[in-house]
Amino acid sequence: MLVVTATTFMGPFMVSGVNIILPAIDSEFSAGALLLSWIANAYLLSTAVMLVPAAKIADMFGRKMFVRGIALFSLATIAIALTQNIQQI
Repeated sequence: MLVVTATTFMGPFMVSGVNIILPAIDSEFSAGALLLSWIANAYLLSTAVMLVPAAKIADMFGRKMFVRGIALFSLATIAIALTQNIQQI
């Protein structure tokens, strides 16, 4: 129940987090409005595209695979926070 609650929170939290951090990305990396819109759209698109296959894999292989997917998502989020330039995002 704890894992389901945490992952239910993570989706909307990360979508709003991407939109909130866009001005900071612009000031830090001097990205234009077009590039910032691509960042927001790429995050939403990749989340939407991977949602159904990831759910199917988690259903097939069980809770351990679900937890591994959440761990991978968390590591990718940390890696994005450590980027040095806009091309790494």
